[in-house]
Amino acid sequence: MEPFNLDEIIFHKREFKEIYNLSDAVVIDGFEKIRRDPERVKAALVLCEFYAKTLPAEEMDQRAFTLLLAFLKKLCGVEGPMIRSLVMSSLLKAFSGAGIMPHLDDCVICHSPISGNGRRVDFSVAAGGLVCSKHHDDTVTLLSPDTINAIKEVYANRKFSVDRDSLEEIECIITDYMYVHLGNLNLHSLKYLR
Repeated sequence: MEPFNLDEIIFHKREFKEIYNLSDAVVIDGFEKIRRDPERVKAALVLCEFYAKTLPAEEMDQRAFTLLLAFLKKLCGVEGPMIRSLVMSSLLKAFSGAGIMPHLDDCVICHSPISGNGRRVDFSVAAGGLVCSKHHDDTVTLLSPDTINAIKEVYANRKFSVDRDSLEEIECIITDYMYVHLGNLNLHSLKYLR
């Protein structure tokens, strides 16, 4: 029952007690490649911490389980800078499961179209997505249209890697986005990923 293990556990819960009786436990996959590499360990901790802090205790969430398992399997096959890219794209997907996927199609406030024209696009962390020039204020972050397209590609399951410039922009907003939309959530493991 160590972190990053995929286990099959048989236990019995006793009514009115917080202690479980363990009958059997089998390790299905120990993800040894992750355990042997400090960079992979740091990456795996980010998603594990996210789910540990956002999922209700003792409730099954099949989608979260599937996303985390897919992330751990992909993490075994990527190298170097692709590790950070995989973590950020997996966090974005986890946002969707947590019900806080950013609004990227039009202005999140008035639903008017957003014109990119190759220039920067206004993204409001507080509002939860893109905003038009009418709703631009001093809290808006300017993102490139390429970054917005990269995030859309991640959500469409067409890619899990993000180019370096887009990755930097995503990293700049992701911590604030979680803090605002998930009740002051702060992932301590995220600071060790860089």
